[in-house]
Amino acid sequence: MSRERLASNPTEISSRRNEERYRNLVENLGDIVYVVDMNGIATYISPIVKSVLGYSPSEITGRSFASFIYQEDLPRSLEYFQRTLSGQATVGEYRLIDKTGEIRWVRSSNRPILDGNNVIGATGVLSDITERRQAEERSKVSEAKYSAVVENSRDGIVVLQEGLVQFVNKISLELAGYKPEELVGVDFLEMIVPEDREVVAQRYFDRLAGKEVPNINETIIIRKDGTKLPVELNATVIDYEEKPADLVFIRDITDRKQAEELLRKSEAKFRNLAEQSPNMIFINKNGSVVYANQKCEDVTGYKKEEITAPTFNFMDLIAPEWVDTVRANFDRHLRGEEVPPYEYAIVRKDGERIDSLIFTKLIDYEGEVAILGTVVDISKRKWAEEELRQSFDKLLRTSEGTIQAMAATIESRDPYTAGHQRRVAELSYAIAREIGLQEDQAKGTRMAAIIHDIGKIYVPTEILSKPGKLSDVEFDLIKMHPQAGYDILKKIDFPWPVADIVLAHHERLDGSGYPLGLIGGNIPLEAKILGVADVVEAISSHRPYRPAIGIDKALNEISRQSGILYDPVVVNACLKLFAKKGFRFSDEITSETPLGRRNQYIGATTIN
Repeated sequence: MSRERLASNPTEISSRRNEERYRNLVENLGDIVYVVDMNGIATYISPIVKSVLGYSPSEITGRSFASFIYQEDLPRSLEYFQRTLSGQATVGEYRLIDKTGEIRWVRSSNRPILDGNNVIGATGVLSDITERRQAEERSKVSEAKYSAVVENSRDGIVVLQEGLVQFVNKISLELAGYKPEELVGVDFLEMIVPEDREVVAQRYFDRLAGKEVPNINETIIIRKDGTKLPVELNATVIDYEEKPADLVFIRDITDRKQAEELLRKSEAKFRNLAEQSPNMIFINKNGSVVYANQKCEDVTGYKKEEITAPTFNFMDLIAPEWVDTVRANFDRHLRGEEVPPYEYAIVRKDGERIDSLIFTKLIDYEGEVAILGTVVDISKRKWAEEELRQSFDKLLRTSEGTIQAMAATIESRDPYTAGHQRRVAELSYAIAREIGLQEDQAKGTRMAAIIHDIGKIYVPTEILSKPGKLSDVEFDLIKMHPQAGYDILKKIDFPWPVADIVLAHHERLDGSGYPLGLIGGNIPLEAKILGVADVVEAISSHRPYRPAIGIDKALNEISRQSGILYDPVVVNACLKLFAKKGFRFSDEITSETPLGRRNQYIGATTIN
């Protein structure tokens, strides 16, 4: 077309400019945009495909898009395509094969292309989710390993919250004779014989309150069939699903109890039983070992004759760091005090250390006071506990890695949003700790803050950085980002409720927030914290559409709206951090910095 014709046709010039503008927008998106005809033949694909799949657009256009789909996912992807051609918008995940033959996971959002009322093809956006999928797979492997350790434990394992059973492993069910659905949600004290319930309950509440109480105690549980089983309870406080809980190891001590009963009846029977015991059994009188069973010889490497020799120093069997503890507990026995079971380490004759659990009690031996000791090798249990701890730590690291990968995705597309999220995460964590949240809950709040605006990946960049008042349609699009973020995160099994926090971070106490219009107590505390931190950072920091307004005005705003829009406890903690504790963002941007001097226009609508 001639230049004269273009000049005489302003409509066509405007149309071409719009076409060029939208093409530039599409070709600079971080996701792949594609168009296919009714037969699935690619008629357009954005240049970013080269960095994701290794193919240039010319190598894909004109070919069936199905030829790039992983064979096992082809039926599912074709189903999406047929539904799109029927007029539906579809979203799905499947695998593509890149130019090198490697597999790449993508999330596909598709819409039909209409000519009047007729569908003439489909267009869609492909987001590379390979790293997220890999992180999810690593998380599943870690969880499977953790589950295997728990289910293969020789001890029963029970998790209690508010006295109710929340989790039981297979051994616990076998010990009690119940099915899982019969125990979960039941008051644990109902399984304890009535005469022991008060002691067990008191220790449970004292432990949760942080008081020092014996971790190990003996009791009797009532099985489903009414029979009674003597057990040892070894309990400690943990965080379970973001709440304090009691982790209880249950060990059947029937054999040990029977051994103790037989010992009281007859020394002869005692010796017979002790020699067959799988545990070390000894008698110490006046500081010397006067009896040691065969297991003592097998475990320590010393002959029984050596152990019971008058010149043998019993403390040579104890690891140096435990000598004072063992000696002090023996002295307590001799003063008539009860000593609960405790852990220590044995040193074999060859120097090898063995983690052990020792049970001691005073007895009458040949007319004199003596100490009867039963020592259990707990090396395997220690290993299992360490494996359990490492598995849980690995799960946390995997979750944090997933979040950091998502944050990196956002940063690559919109550095302003990324910097905003980092600063909001700093302030959210500080507020959470200031109001007394436990470290794990505060960490969950910080992790949610790091990616709280992930839903904005579906908002065009030119809207996010528009230097002026947003239209109603544009602002409605912005308001969709919490829901979009929730949809991205809800299927990822984080140790914290990250998706729920992200969904609610723009909700307000009076119900004026979005997207759900939640009121007061229906808003998660972590989301209330994130909401205040979000507003303070947004007002105080530079944006592409305006310079920084200042921290003082930001703090005045949340103070003015305290109890109306924002939780007063959260607001007071935030004000205290800045006024009394010297909190500052680690990478504050002001109007004096090069970035702060750019674009001095203050938009009428704040996007945060």
